[in-house]
Amino acid sequence: RKRSMQSSHNLRERAKGYSSFDEDMVSVRSQVMASAPMGVAMTELKLAAQALELAPIETWIAWEALPLEVQGQTLVVALEDPRRGFVITEIERHTNLRVKAVFAGVSSAEIVDILRMS
Repeated sequence: RKRSMQSSHNLRERAKGYSSFDEDMVSVRSQVMASAPMGVAMTELKLAAQALELAPIETWIAWEALPLEVQGQTLVVALEDPRRGFVITEIERHTNLRVKAVFAGVSSAEIVDILRMS
């Protein structure tokens, strides 16, 4: 809500506006990268057919999430920011599975490109 309110303020009062949404996303990405333990390999972004079938491809694109695998009752997805609670909740609601979000190591635009190529 705060980000939406700030974005609308920025649109109304550009001269008084603070950072843009894109700048916020760059900041979030850098914070996530900084908080990741050093020497830990990034998650391999290999789509699982079983996981991809849980929702239409357009829905995965809208969520900007890569379905990596299904482990029992848990769906592992890669997100640009694995702390996106609204997206995680929406995926859980749609798939009826518990969602484990992992850091994708790529931007949302790159996630969408990967999904479109599949």
